[in-house]
This record gives sequence, structure tokens and C-alpha cells, in this order.
Amino acid sequence: MPFGLTNAPATFQRLMDLVLRGLKWSCCMVYLDDVIIYSPTFEQHLIDIDNVLNRIKESGLTLKPSKCFFCRRELKYLGHIVSADGIRPDPDKLEAVRSFSVPSKPKDVRAFLGLTGYYRRFIKNYAEIAEPLFESIREKHNPVFVFTPDRQQAFELLKERLISAPIVTYPNFDHPFMLQLDACDYGLGAVLAQNIEGHEHVIAYASRTLQPCERKYSAPERECLAIVWGTQHFRPYLEGRSFEVWTDHRSLTWLKNIKDPTSRLARWAMKLDAYDMVIKHRPGKAN
Repeated sequence: MPFGLTNAPATFQRLMDLVLRGLKWSCCMVYLDDVIIYSPTFEQHLIDIDNVLNRIKESGLTLKPSKCFFCRRELKYLGHIVSADGIRPDPDKLEAVRSFSVPSKPKDVRAFLGLTGYYRRFIKNYAEIAEPLFESIREKHNPVFVFTPDRQQAFELLKERLISAPIVTYPNFDHPFMLQLDACDYGLGAVLAQNIEGHEHVIAYASRTLQPCERKYSAPERECLAIVWGTQHFRPYLEGRSFEVWTDHRSLTWLKNIKDPTSRLARWAMKLDAYDMVIKHRPGKAN
């Protein structure tokens, strides 16, 4: 595969999907030339390794031994540390965050947001925390870049949250999911989790900033928007399954049964009809 072709990544990914068809998602995952093999037991792992290597051999592809690692309890994969406990950011990658200098121009802010944004699934309310930084790169009318105290605070807080990021666990489809949602004046936040044996396991965090028109919504409407966006964001986990939605606005409990909704709420209610959910109230302080 020659370098530089626009469609080279998609073509190579299609090839690898074809080579490992039937094995992908059952015992292995593949992203371009990065293949990870996972198994419930050591004995099964040896069988899975043999199956994957045979497929690669039959396809005529070759592997470089120095880049292969076998029978590891944890390993680096696409900038993450993957283990039986879950997934966490690669400490080597986080060192770049730790040593990132205070931005002196918009280009520096974009670089920092790009670096931290890759790991936003590990940071609760990422969009809300990073809003002052996003605001700084939206100020195109201001020729002078000013890194205000609130932007400095957001910069330091993102560093702190990412460096101490928790391990997120793998989804267990034998247990129901919980979708915890929150909406503030300028952002939405969502947490996908599961309660297993009395312990809450976080699978992923998600967040986004509100558009200017969305910031004019009332509090109940913003909470409704959070549900619509959150269910869509985590749709592969939630669709076709019963799950709970936890939110901090009591008025949402009657969303599906409201008698005279606005057109916006009615459209959102129709979208949510596709999901088997139970809306539950959680005070804002508990989110």
C-alpha cells in the first residue's frame, strides 16, 4: 500500500476487515495495522492467537516480530492502556499534557484542545470545563489574544482532570445501562454507566457545548435536549435495551405524557419513543 493516497486508510481498513471477518469483535479488534486479541482465559487466548495468525498468513500478509506482543495482561493500543480492569489514557501521552506550556496564541489553544479532546471520554463535563478555551479561539474580531484568569483556570483544570483520569470499564450487556444527564447554561453532559453488584462502573463520559440558539432554551428544554443528544450519542449501547435515564429536572418525568407540548418538545418526544427508557429524578447536587 503506497503512502500518500487519500483513500489508502479506508482501503487498508477494508482489507483487514475482510481478512479477519468472523473473528473481529469475537476475539479481536483491528484498526488499520493495529490488531488486538482478547480472550476470557489463557487457554482460549492461545486458540484465538492461532486463529488470527493463520488468517494473516493465509492472506499473504506478514508481521514484524519486534512489533508483536503476546500474552500480556495489559498493553498500549491507540494511545490507551488496555487491561482486564478497563481502559485508561497512556501515561506517555499524558506527559505531553503535563508539560504543555500556557498558551500565548490561539494556535496553542487549538493544539491543547486537540490533545485533550482525544481523551474527553475520560473527563466528566469536558465541554463545560473547556468552554472558556473554546471561547478564546472563537474571538476572531479581537486581534489581541488575552489569556484571562478563567481561561487559565480551565487550562489547569483540564490538565488536572486528565492526568488523574479514572479507568473506564467495558460494557457488560448482561446488565442494564444507566444514562446520567445534566445541562447547564452553555453545555450538555452525559455519563454512561452500569450498576453491577452495588458498584457503579463508568463506561464513558460525553459532553458538548450548546449552540447560540440552544442557549436560549428554558431549563426543561435544555434537559430534554440532553436526553435526545445523550441517547443518540450512546445509541449503539442503548437501542433495543431497557435502560434508566437519570436527570436533575423533575419536569422531564412527564415529557412523554405531556398533553400540550411545544413543537420542539413533541419532536424530541417522538425521537425518544424509539427507546425503552425509564426517566428518574436525581437532584443536581448528586450529578
